[in-house]
Amino acid sequence: MGKALAISNAWTHIICAEELRGHAHLGPASTHLILAVEEAVKARVLHKWPALIEVMTVRQLEDLLYTHPVRHEIAQLDSMPRALRAEIALWTVDHPDQELNRATLTRLFVRHPEAFPVTWAKNAEVERQRGMRVDWDGRVWRSPKEITESHYSRRYGRCLEFVVRTAALVGTLDEIKDELAETGWEIDQEEW
Repeated sequence: MGKALAISNAWTHIICAEELRGHAHLGPASTHLILAVEEAVKARVLHKWPALIEVMTVRQLEDLLYTHPVRHEIAQLDSMPRALRAEIALWTVDHPDQELNRATLTRLFVRHPEAFPVTWAKNAEVERQRGMRVDWDGRVWRSPKEITESHYSRRYGRCLEFVVRTAALVGTLDEIKDELAETGWEIDQEEW
């Protein structure tokens, strides 16, 4: 029950994001995309719950459900396609005496636009807040209006794919297929 509610709420955030985008409110729209991913991660955690309770402490389980940074890290890892994971593994085999640094990871991640960027786990919380509030960053005032269409569009594609893949994982893809088709996304369930 919880996973269906979580993925349904993730989908609601996607719809809210697009509605806000239609009114040129890209900051709040971008925030809703991050919220969608957080809810999708919650659905993934609840989907795996029976196995997780066997190997994790109560505190660890609570962190999975209630801690944003943990959910952002899960999203980043879960968004990585097998090909990217293989490239990372091969890089470490090919460079046994080198540490896999951020610049190298970035070069590998860029080849896979469906994966959240290397900075996702670190920046998602700040970006979520940035999309909703005017804030002083110590040098200048920041506004949600600074979010550009380009920034939103890149985030939208990744977030939508993550939510759709999660819906397929937890068995609720059929519930959103018609809405996806209305927006131009033809989903062949065999691919997901």
